[in-house]
This record gives sequence, C-alpha cells and structure tokens, in this order.
Amino acid sequence: MTNQTTPRQTASRQQSLQHSRNDDRDNSRVFAFFIVVAVMVFVGALAYFFIVDKRARESAREVTPPAAHMHGTAPRPAGGTSPGSSSGIGPAGSPPTSPVR
Repeated sequence: MTNQTTPRQTASRQQSLQHSRNDDRDNSRVFAFFIVVAVMVFVGALAYFFIVDKRARESAREVTPPAAHMHGTAPRPAGGTSPGSSSGIGPAGSPPTSPVR
C-alpha cells in the first residue's frame, strides 16, 4: 500500500489551506479595525477631559472675586503692629473711628 492521495483529498486540503489563509486575513482585518477604534476612543477621551478641565478653570476664574487672588498682600500698618491691635486702624484697613460720646 502506498500513501497516495486521491484528487478528492487534495481538493479538500487546498480548500482547508485557503480557508485558513482567509481566516488569517479576516483576523488581521478585525484586529486592525479594533486597534483603530481603540485609538479613536482614547483620543476622544483625552479631548473630552481636556475640554472639561478647561471649562472648569474658566468658570473658577469667573466665580472667584479679584480680591481672593491676592492672598496675604494686604498692606500692614507701620511699626510692626498686627491687625486688630490698638494702632488706631479699624477692621480691614478702615480709618479710625472716634468713640461716640
């Protein structure tokens, strides 16, 4: 007995090889498609978070009064006295008030 293949077996093997090549092509196409989709989703998410962050920063500037941006820059009275002491200056740098008699 010899190991001869019949034409039917040869055709079956060729079809099998062709199917495996087509499957490989399909798999690589699907893989490439999902890579493109994943990159697009990633770029879209980055753009979304960038826009949201930019809007949040702009709205924070509009809500915050200008005086709040100057932390600790209020002028201090001469002589090294601290605010609220008996230096003659009222609260928040207002002029001294005379006692009511």
